[in-house]
Amino acid sequence: MRHRSSVAAVESDRGELHLVLSPARSVHTHVIRVCSTTGALEYGGAPGLDVFPSQSAAVAHLRKRGVCRTVTEGCALLGCASFGDCALALIAKRTRTAVVLPNGHEVLTVTEAQWVRCALRNPAAVLTREERANVQALTDIPLENLYFYCETFDVTRSFAHATDESIASPDGEWVWNEWLASPVRRLGIPGACPALLQGLAESRALTDARGVEWRLAVFGRRSRLHPGTRYLARGLNASAAPGNEVEMEQLVWRRGAGEAGVDAGVNASTGRIDQKHRESENDQTEPNGSGRNSPAGSSGRTSPVVTDRSEASLPGGTAGGPVRWSSYVWRRGSVPIRWGQEVKQAIGEADIYIASENPYQGTGRYFSRLARQYRPGDVTGEEGLPVTCVNLLRCAPGKPELLLSEHFHEAVRGVRKRSGLSAITVLNFDWHANIKSLGEAKTVEGLWTALRSYLVDAGVSHGVCEAGSDPTGSGSSSGTGAAAAAAGRLTKMTFKWQRGVLRYNCADSLDRTNLASYFAAVQVLVEQCGLLGLEVVSDVSNDPDGAGANPATSAVASASAATYGRREASVAPTLPPGWESRLDPVTGRTFYIDHNTKTTSWTLPRAAQPEPEIPSGGDNAHGGLHRTAYIGGVSNAGPGPWRLLGSGVDEVRGKMLPAALSAMCEIFLANGDLHAAVYTASRAIHTQIFHLLDGRSVKAGGSGGSSAYHAAASLSNMSISAQRRFLNMTQDVHRQQQFEMFLGAHRERHFPSCSRYGGGGRGGGIVGGGLVRSDSGNNIAATPPSKSSSSEPSSPDPANGGSSTAPAPAFSTSSIVDNDAAPTESTAVLTRPPAAAVLVAPRSMGEPLSPPEALLAAGTAGATTPLWVCPAGERR
Repeated sequence: MRHRSSVAAVESDRGELHLVLSPARSVHTHVIRVCSTTGALEYGGAPGLDVFPSQSAAVAHLRKRGVCRTVTEGCALLGCASFGDCALALIAKRTRTAVVLPNGHEVLTVTEAQWVRCALRNPAAVLTREERANVQALTDIPLENLYFYCETFDVTRSFAHATDESIASPDGEWVWNEWLASPVRRLGIPGACPALLQGLAESRALTDARGVEWRLAVFGRRSRLHPGTRYLARGLNASAAPGNEVEMEQLVWRRGAGEAGVDAGVNASTGRIDQKHRESENDQTEPNGSGRNSPAGSSGRTSPVVTDRSEASLPGGTAGGPVRWSSYVWRRGSVPIRWGQEVKQAIGEADIYIASENPYQGTGRYFSRLARQYRPGDVTGEEGLPVTCVNLLRCAPGKPELLLSEHFHEAVRGVRKRSGLSAITVLNFDWHANIKSLGEAKTVEGLWTALRSYLVDAGVSHGVCEAGSDPTGSGSSSGTGAAAAAAGRLTKMTFKWQRGVLRYNCADSLDRTNLASYFAAVQVLVEQCGLLGLEVVSDVSNDPDGAGANPATSAVASASAATYGRREASVAPTLPPGWESRLDPVTGRTFYIDHNTKTTSWTLPRAAQPEPEIPSGGDNAHGGLHRTAYIGGVSNAGPGPWRLLGSGVDEVRGKMLPAALSAMCEIFLANGDLHAAVYTASRAIHTQIFHLLDGRSVKAGGSGGSSAYHAAASLSNMSISAQRRFLNMTQDVHRQQQFEMFLGAHRERHFPSCSRYGGGGRGGGIVGGGLVRSDSGNNIAATPPSKSSSSEPSSPDPANGGSSTAPAPAFSTSSIVDNDAAPTESTAVLTRPPAAAVLVAPRSMGEPLSPPEALLAAGTAGATTPLWVCPAGERR
């Protein structure tokens, strides 16, 4: 088994192309021939002809045959495709190691890619001028530093849900080269074409206060189910997939057994996972067939791995010893209903319009898929997962986003009535309004207060895994010079599962979602490090100017709790006589009714406030660490769980390890720029708020920072916003076509000659926005949904599982298989705004009624002349 894959594209003087593959999961080198007439891949598996012991032997064989003129070497083959009279092969020429996972597998980011083109002789189809321009546009699509892959482990799933066998069946929602790689994978060569993901993969090596080394990694996986640019991929499409959907994962790990009682099942003398405990975990902790983590046919938890030598030499454990890890997952995306925006002017906000026909169709299907994907591995029933939508839209009267927010609430009302989806809730947090009225620091503190119960209830996944060592001792990364990696089969076990997922949404799913998820992820990082026994929080402030804790923190927390209705996670309050608690069906928040005065309140009455509870001593579920002073399930002081969740910005900045804050800030800044570049072709904005915690732009003890700095930041935001609008108006259509061609979507539109002659087949499954504006183009003022019909629906709601006789729009899903697809939803809706902007699904024009000559003749004919007029060449 090789350390990494390698590929060589060998071209001959006669235009023949051979692909020499040395996959990481194979001990042999394979030679694939590209047919010079059809562009099809030819591979027979014959030793000495198609299979060789090494790449050098294969290239020497081709030279001996006289079919080797030039050799283009690379790290991996990412896909192949043929278009009429040319064939293309996509090669990752250079990569960098972005992450070395806790179990030793390498995640590589593509830093340079190249398309190798081969002209075909006597092709069945000849491309037109427009089609040749489309091929050129496809080869011009930017790939550098936007895509990553792993050859030996499944990174299409979160680390907790991935198994050693699931690499054979990756989650197709995140595989961007599924269409390009399909011809290669059909040849049956193991690991010939790795799954390519679009998004971010970054890691940092850090040291805690005691000198223990640990690793932090953040992944941002972009969904391919609704690809596109800012104003062309909004809301849900026909596949019930939102635009700009991203799955984020924060992974923390360290080596060594740590505290006693934490790593149950780890042999103290050998540092390996005990076989008896391994079998017990496989049978009980992670049952097969549960949710997203167990593909069909999986039965175990072992696979060979490739490791990084530097990882094997970390203090706190031996090479090949146990690795303790923790994973946290969340989502971000646009609002999951059928809506869009129309740009009518170069400045100002774009008009938001809602579909007048079935605006909530697909919302229930999307949340059903989401709840099943992250179902904990130890759950055997069909119950879903609590999903909390953090709604960052502007909710003030007169704002265009208010309409979108109200329709989203209406859709969630219907979704909550479906079986298994009652745990879907919405938490409103108007980011821009809070920034304007409270300032940046108070807004962040209010966000922490609003999310505290949801974060505590969901928790994080954590467990232990084994990691092998590099037996060569050289740490070499070349595809041909490294020996086979460790032959032992290694195990990953999950002790505790995350039991809830947050989904951040705004109009663009760009800047606001990245900021909100960053500040929440900082609090999650503190909890993850606490579970692993890492000291990243000090009781003594490390603020250089001695800012320390904010004296107004408790007052801010109380005000935020009153505003956002904090739930108490572990203490059930006893209400005074005449009081009643109820659950708001829209937001999922608990409110209280005083029947004595006939008033309602979001806060508990003073007499019902719970007393602090001190848990008993000894080991607990948080890894044997000492925990103190619980209030509502959240620790307000001491080394307890979520110890900084009730703190202010200044206190977090003063007590948390500066290196950890700097690493988080760097990664999330890169994350924002990457997703903004893909979606809008520009950089992220509002990035100055990230530096609230690392102290680069904020004075110690204050929250406003330098006025000159904020003025410069505002000017930069305005400049980037203007650049975005210009690029949206001039380049969005071209970039949208590039995405579709890369994914193999709508080939009959982009390459009609190939579709007519069967050149490569038709691309399906990737459906675009699926919605177009009405022909009238009038900007009809939309009204909010009716409140009276929410409790007594007058017609079946697709989100509620209702039925209807009206047929749903047809769409192709041949290239995307939704294994957990919900039953087909009807087209009826709970309510429909009476004056909403008209939006209809695109209709197929079908076959032409007649040749162009016939249409010309019909245009000059009288009323009695038949429409169909045969051309002169077809008359008999």
